[in-house]
Amino acid sequence: MKKLIIVFALPALLMTGCGKSFFDINSNPDVPTTTSITPDLILPAAMARTGIITTNNATNNSFATLGAWMGYWAVGTNYGAVTENRYSMTTDFGNPNWVNNYDIIFDYHTMQQKAEASGQDFYAGIAKIMKSLHYQILVDLFSNVPYSKAMDVKKNITPGYDKGEDIYKDLLKQITDGMDLIKNADASKNIGLTTADIMFHGNKTQWARFGNTLKLRLLIHMSQVAGFNPATEIAAITAEGNGFLTAGQTASVNPGYTNDKPNPYWTAYAFALSGNYSQDYRRANNFALNLMKGLNDERHKYFYRPVRGGTFAGQYRGIDFGLNNDPAHIYTETNLSDIGGSPTIAGGTSGLAKSATMDSWVLTAFESYFLQAEAVARGWMTGNAKTLYEEGVRESFRWLGVPNDVATANTYLGNADARIAWPAATADQIKVIIWQKYFAFNGNNHLEAWSDHRRTGVVQPSISIDAGRLTDHVPTRYLYATSEFSYNAANVQKEGTIDPYTATVFWDR
Repeated sequence: MKKLIIVFALPALLMTGCGKSFFDINSNPDVPTTTSITPDLILPAAMARTGIITTNNATNNSFATLGAWMGYWAVGTNYGAVTENRYSMTTDFGNPNWVNNYDIIFDYHTMQQKAEASGQDFYAGIAKIMKSLHYQILVDLFSNVPYSKAMDVKKNITPGYDKGEDIYKDLLKQITDGMDLIKNADASKNIGLTTADIMFHGNKTQWARFGNTLKLRLLIHMSQVAGFNPATEIAAITAEGNGFLTAGQTASVNPGYTNDKPNPYWTAYAFALSGNYSQDYRRANNFALNLMKGLNDERHKYFYRPVRGGTFAGQYRGIDFGLNNDPAHIYTETNLSDIGGSPTIAGGTSGLAKSATMDSWVLTAFESYFLQAEAVARGWMTGNAKTLYEEGVRESFRWLGVPNDVATANTYLGNADARIAWPAATADQIKVIIWQKYFAFNGNNHLEAWSDHRRTGVVQPSISIDAGRLTDHVPTRYLYATSEFSYNAANVQKEGTIDPYTATVFWDR
């Protein structure tokens, strides 16, 4: 943890134009100091970085690899035997996720401290909620992680590890505390809030709905834990009264993306500033593509692009995951569908990569509906699980910009296939919800798709056909980061030897 603590605050400051360390104390009025960095300066940069994490940006995390493992993405045969085809995992694999998530947590933690000291409760509440989101990501990747002492940088630069289940329990409390701070805050005392809050612009109701939806995600993750009872938390969510994110209310951030300073997802998976395609590596995986085509699911045209040219021009065409031997050269990158779904550099309103100026999503409204549907199906909440499920499907079509989204989604929902049609038995209802979450998460939330796979086993993506694969199933967790073995060796070694193919996070089935 020592190295992380040293660099935690730098990215937010760099994004505001400062190259000095957060801990430098000086009198230059043009250079931020510990006293001049205020919550309104920290928040937009931190939120922008949250958006980079949650949109699967390949340069900042390894969720792109999860896209391959979960059957969404693959690579052409011209790349040969790549490591992800073999389920290869080292301590370097998770290092970007470890570093970046703790980095952002420290930014929010710093903002919280400054907000508490200055009586800006809205900012403090936001910090508690956003820190909880990133800790949830860390637990879901690594299981036990530094938590209770992780931000105590003055007293403990080598913090011990907390159990994942204990962290989850406290995150539920932290989210509630954050929501209460926001609800009771005098917004006028929170300087620059509507501008700095690039997600909800100071809207208390939306922050409450986001908090409730995030809590429900945590509870659903724990659904398979023996003896787990969510009744108290569900009652608290119900009593809070604002409900969950609903149609058109996807939590997303936009710090002011332009064609010259574009959304990172756009530049990673669609087009570079030069106007050239920026992604030749990630292609359509036959598992998800063929399933969706077979189910007449129009969304495949918005998750993927038609082949650009050549023999297969205009076709939506994928590759079997792990295919290396291709004597006819018909599965090279130019013969396969791009990912992202946006056809031209001009952008538009449809697909995953809509335009250079699009928002970065943090928590989608369709996920909210699916979480609610599962909670109702499990008997945790009152409501109509079928209606919530169907609204989740419709919202996925709407969010992607599918033309005539409601009518097209309704036609799709009329399909009698067991992965679409609403069944009578509770166990089957949960299965169909998981299947539709799986389809909806294509390219936009590989971590949650992997989490659903681990906790339910409903969706079993095709296993890599690479002869050199190290296992016959999708890995179950990440190895601890390289940086921890360098700077916090004693504590990480206490966690024992981790086998990423058999070890599980605490909520895994």
